[in-house]
Amino acid sequence: DTLYLLSLIGTSPRAQLDLLFSHDGGDTFSSPLPATPPGAAIMARGQMFPVLRVAGGNAYALWEESRPQGPTAIYVARSADGRAFTRPANIVRNPQPDFRGFANLSQPVGKTLYAVWLDGRDAQRPQGTFDVYLARSDDQGATWGENIRVGVSGCPCCRPAVAADAQGNVYVAWRKVYPGDQRDL
Repeated sequence: DTLYLLSLIGTSPRAQLDLLFSHDGGDTFSSPLPATPPGAAIMARGQMFPVLRVAGGNAYALWEESRPQGPTAIYVARSADGRAFTRPANIVRNPQPDFRGFANLSQPVGKTLYAVWLDGRDAQRPQGTFDVYLARSDDQGATWGENIRVGVSGCPCCRPAVAADAQGNVYVAWRKVYPGDQRDL
């Protein structure tokens, strides 16, 4: 079995996200394989840390990146061979500079991946909350479809979760804020 490690080197705005792997239970690791472009402004604090998913010999890295001239981007890149990552694909389809973050990635089902995140693009949401958005990729993360709002009144400090099965069912969980500041999954 292979052990995978996603490592953040440096701090934003000059950070590097690297993948390392071990074939001997963690006694030794490979040389770092860069998942992000050099000097990326990776957001990695609290619930906004990068995510690694591994399946079928593919390693997927998801991270959030702040940009000085625009909204936070959420990227996914894939390594199929342990030697290089694909060009990162931005999941978000909204050019407005609203908050987005706390992204998460499903385990792949075949070539299909799902990503979820908290998003502030909708002005009609209750104050102090964010909506939960979902996007789908059918080509191992190379491109992403429309951003679909799947939940409202998401807790602003809790990362949503997403899972999918081989029958095409998608499951999204988040902490919702109810009237009176009651919070529940």
